[in-house]
Amino acid sequence: MRRSLTSTARLAVTAALAAVLTTGGAASAAHPARTARPAALPAAPTTNRPWVPADGVRATHPGGNTIGTQVREAKPRKDGYRHIDTPRLIKRLKELHVNTFYYTVWDMPTDWADLKDEFAPAAQRAGIRVWVGLAPPSECFPNDDAHLAGRCSRPYETDFLTWADQVARLSKTYSNVVAWAIDDFLASDNAELFTHDYLSRMRQITKSINPDLGLYTIAYYGTATNPGFYATYGDVIDGVVYPYLGKDNNTNDASAVAANLDAIRTLTEQKHLSLILLDYSGRLLDSVLAPTARYVNDVLDVGMRYTREHKIDGVISYGTQLTGENLTDPSQGPRQGDGRLALTVAPHVGTRTGDYAEASQEVTVDPTSPRYELSWWHRDPFYGGLGGYHFKQVLIDDQVIWESDVTDWFNFMWINGSDRQGPVDVTQFVKGKKKVKLSFRLYERQGVGDYYTDATFDDLSSIGLDIRDPGFEHPSAWQISGNSDHVNATVHVYHHDEPERIFRTVARQFARH
Repeated sequence: MRRSLTSTARLAVTAALAAVLTTGGAASAAHPARTARPAALPAAPTTNRPWVPADGVRATHPGGNTIGTQVREAKPRKDGYRHIDTPRLIKRLKELHVNTFYYTVWDMPTDWADLKDEFAPAAQRAGIRVWVGLAPPSECFPNDDAHLAGRCSRPYETDFLTWADQVARLSKTYSNVVAWAIDDFLASDNAELFTHDYLSRMRQITKSINPDLGLYTIAYYGTATNPGFYATYGDVIDGVVYPYLGKDNNTNDASAVAANLDAIRTLTEQKHLSLILLDYSGRLLDSVLAPTARYVNDVLDVGMRYTREHKIDGVISYGTQLTGENLTDPSQGPRQGDGRLALTVAPHVGTRTGDYAEASQEVTVDPTSPRYELSWWHRDPFYGGLGGYHFKQVLIDDQVIWESDVTDWFNFMWINGSDRQGPVDVTQFVKGKKKVKLSFRLYERQGVGDYYTDATFDDLSSIGLDIRDPGFEHPSAWQISGNSDHVNATVHVYHHDEPERIFRTVARQFARH
């Protein structure tokens, strides 16, 4: 899922859909996670899906380029590789209350052998089902020189006909191997291989060996809501896994989960296809902000409810940390405490001139103060060096009292207040008033196609103004607003033990089934 760097993500699914789909229109690559209008739909009709447990799929997926998800042995074996630590992995999966593990064959050349010889039989004894996750051609980097060879699903790499045969045979040996899935199915040039004819041949191979083996593809929102995708592939797959990415390529806005699932269901149910929600519980390369336990809980609240209501077939928690490593670079965090105000534009997301997002609150003015001063700390470590687009602003009663282009001054350093004077005298804006509206905003002076940023404010202080939650530790203290889904404001509270909080959140949600 979004394993490679921006080249894969940037292309997303648009070019592939344009090349292979015969009906419908693909979503823009700049807006892969568009929100749909909610639809009132009944529960999905009952179909014969032997790979789906009666209470739905509750799975975790280690992902690619994630942190703390690979449970491997501490020391290499005689072959020089650190293999999957099957006993420890099984223990963590049981603690997470999963009934299914999405086993990714990608990181090490030994992954397939570890699955066949060790993990599949151990998981069967533990009552855990297995999906075999394979990488598409865009995520396979073979090279005859060992020091240049990258990750790939080995040993069969991009020979998915052989993979079909081998996965199906494994599923006959171990009945808990119930499905397999292809990541980033139509990203980049993958559609050149994954034609309808090729998928049909794959399906013929697997179904001739094990008719009960399911095949899923990853389908981002633009693909999952495109009728042409189902017209082309609907009869050669068993279902889709939909990765939820908020309204615009983020992992901090859970407000569109139900609406997006309902929009996708209108198409999957027409083809009697299974639908699985994928929640990002760990790092996603294309998201500016790391997910928090609060966000994960909000997504899973909807996903698990839809599973219980049989509207979808289950949930996959992607990137859930199993080893306790820290998820974020300290340089991305707050100046003090655990929280900060993050004003962001995600990668591959276009903005319009005048777009903005802000956090604001009503502030009480002390009438006895001889003067009034406002201090804030700010920085913006992610910027493309292009001036004239993203502007940080401070406003009082919707009047701009300070602004700075994200390219101004020392972007990677925390700066106090105005670049030249530090704290700012705001007497002329508040004197004689009982209350004022204080806002911190990211404003788009010009619209731009793909220019991500993370402009942040933290550690406020003042003279004569009563600011609640000056450290942005309590999201409820601030009113989030704006005029666009393309620019986001988030009081991002990320605790030092956030990965463990996320683990406990997923475990609690999965235990509620």
